[in-house]
Amino acid sequence: DGMIPDIMHDVLEGCLQMLLKYLLKHLVVQMKYFSVDTLNARIRSFYFGSVDSANRPSSITLDILTSQNISVNQSCKYM
Repeated sequence: DGMIPDIMHDVLEGCLQMLLKYLLKHLVVQMKYFSVDTLNARIRSFYFGSVDSANRPSSITLDILTSQNISVNQSCKYM
């Protein structure tokens, strides 16, 4: 009787974003496997192709990772 699942809203804008933030926080802040600068450098140097180049992730800061907000503050542009 309920609505069918909507992967964009339920997963990509919901729990996946929260899990990504907690994973990055664990790897960067707690375990210190790599720094935020290294992460952002890898994002900048990754080839997204001509179609996805407009949807390149924005930089992630320590403030974003340590905030109480569950979001990593990313968005995309629709084609």
